[in-house]
Amino acid sequence: MIRTIKNILLRPAYIAISLAVSFTAFALVIWIPNIALISSVFENTNVSWGEKIAFLWLLLGSITTNFTLVSAFSTVLIALLFGIQIALTVHLLRERSLSVAGKGTAASAAGVGMGLLGIGCSACGSLILTAILPAIGASGALALLPLGGGEFGLLGVIIIALSVFFTIRYVARPAVCN
Repeated sequence: MIRTIKNILLRPAYIAISLAVSFTAFALVIWIPNIALISSVFENTNVSWGEKIAFLWLLLGSITTNFTLVSAFSTVLIALLFGIQIALTVHLLRERSLSVAGKGTAASAAGVGMGLLGIGCSACGSLILTAILPAIGASGALALLPLGGGEFGLLGVIIIALSVFFTIRYVARPAVCN
């Protein structure tokens, strides 16, 4: 299985796919809670495009100040594992039929979905859950959890890690019947 990982994920094309998807996922998680601030910076005509891009780049550093340790850890791991899963899925799509690759994608989507439930900064808590739970009258439930909703991020890491594991195991199997 280690050989499979090396054969796939050390190819330049798959490294590029994995890093691009991981960075995009990470950036979106950081930027989405700050969308109002980003909009106001980009609407300001007194700010140059270079400064706007620099602002977006600097905003990525807010993971060290605005996120709890558990939330930051799960955010980074989910982004990295998601990038790896997409690279493996692209490999499967290239090497085998579309129907085969779709099996691991559902677990990956579940892992990313669970991970997104637990993502949030220390000031506002779980980004998605604190927006959804009040609608059903369960916002106090997050306060009862030991990690304040970070458990969902860790659960997302576990689910997507399992998805990556099973995808690698599937890729390692021969494409023909035994």
